[in-house]
Amino acid sequence: PGWVKNAVLRELSKQGINAEIESLSFDPWRGMVAEQVTIRLPGSEQLAFKADEIRLEIGFVPLLRGRVVVEELEFSDSVFSMEVQREDGGTFPLELKQVNGMFGFDAEQTLLIKDLRFKFLNLLFDVKGSLGTKQVGPKPPREPRKPLVFKKQWTELLESWQKVSAAQPLALHVDVSGDIRKRESIAVTVKLKGQDVRYGSLLIQRARGEIRCRNDVVEIDCLGLETSEGSVEAQGRYAIGTRDADLQFSGKISPRLAAHFLPAERQKMLEGWEASEPLSLDISAHVNGGRWAEAKASVQIHAGEFSYKTVPFRELRVKADWKDGRLSMPELILTRAEGSLSARLDWDRATDLCTFILDSTVNLDEFEPIFGENAKNAFKTFTLHKAPVIQLKGSRVLKDPKSLKASGLLDIADFTGNDIPIKSFHCKLDINGPVIRFSRVECRKKEGRMSGDFILDTQTGDLAMKAVSDIYPVDV
Repeated sequence: PGWVKNAVLRELSKQGINAEIESLSFDPWRGMVAEQVTIRLPGSEQLAFKADEIRLEIGFVPLLRGRVVVEELEFSDSVFSMEVQREDGGTFPLELKQVNGMFGFDAEQTLLIKDLRFKFLNLLFDVKGSLGTKQVGPKPPREPRKPLVFKKQWTELLESWQKVSAAQPLALHVDVSGDIRKRESIAVTVKLKGQDVRYGSLLIQRARGEIRCRNDVVEIDCLGLETSEGSVEAQGRYAIGTRDADLQFSGKISPRLAAHFLPAERQKMLEGWEASEPLSLDISAHVNGGRWAEAKASVQIHAGEFSYKTVPFRELRVKADWKDGRLSMPELILTRAEGSLSARLDWDRATDLCTFILDSTVNLDEFEPIFGENAKNAFKTFTLHKAPVIQLKGSRVLKDPKSLKASGLLDIADFTGNDIPIKSFHCKLDINGPVIRFSRVECRKKEGRMSGDFILDTQTGDLAMKAVSDIYPVDV
């Protein structure tokens, strides 16, 4: 009858559960069955959980007295769906599948979670615990809440994880307690376990870790994944009230492992990266008040032999620090068979100004596959038999190529230019935007030498020169 349905809704509302039921019927074998149910929990009204069917356990004695008391809610292979907003204005559906278990209520209106199991994002959850739902005193004023909006790349990543199938998903064991109306009182412990679990092409050999939330503080205790393509490990702490965060992350990461955790549009930067061993990555970060742009972070990267777009390298070492809107990179060393490139960089986010010191003894003409057509055109008339020595110190506003200013030295031995063999070339460099000044030039051939100054405009191709030479003019 309609009065029973309305009484059920009122009773659930008293327990802190706002529900909508399309139809309510009695099955002699199963009891009271609610169909096409929508559930919203206090403080999470924007997330609507929808289920095709829920079995209700109604107290028999109170019912004889004309009062409906819901003692249990039972789910059997149910599907809960909810929609979250995307930044483009659309919505994104998330699903909790294979929902089984029971919710019960005691005399103190405590919500008892009894062996609740479900599958979400291809993770298998097992939840137990209790949550107080009784309202004591007048209802506090409701503060306006900002809608939960997901960026496009994260919804794409969630969608891909929903589609990936796993015969034996990773297991998350969850214990929860507290009062649903007092967020700070809720305590949650999540334990991650798994062994030899395959998600599509990703084989997770071992998963472990524990996440705890108490007194509005989330702690990550050694959350780790070991796979056939590398491993990652994280630990940290996040205070929900102050939005302060500390994070430590380390990993042995291969290109294939990184691709599993990046949105599709970011995976393009991995194209052409091949490595015999995973890259080593260590990150530590601290954030005050949720101001990620003002975070303090340190990063260390080390890679052994690898290639990028077919260009081989022996080693990469990077040390970088981010603080107060400034990126400092005291160490960047790239090693190849013939030499190395080392640099120190500082970048100011507010001004976009980057200052640098660079020393190079690598064959830059072999970098054509990385730099593309511009590098090919720059080196097409040169053949370098030995790596040039380049020293530069300068600055540039990154968004303005014409702002480049630098000075240094260039020293090249044993090369050909336009098929003319050169024994050595040495000069001082001064760069001002598109104009490069080669001064104090000393160029030697087998049969002679040339000295002087050159000014090259890389935009127009104009070359001005003042030189003294006993080399054939046609060679000059």
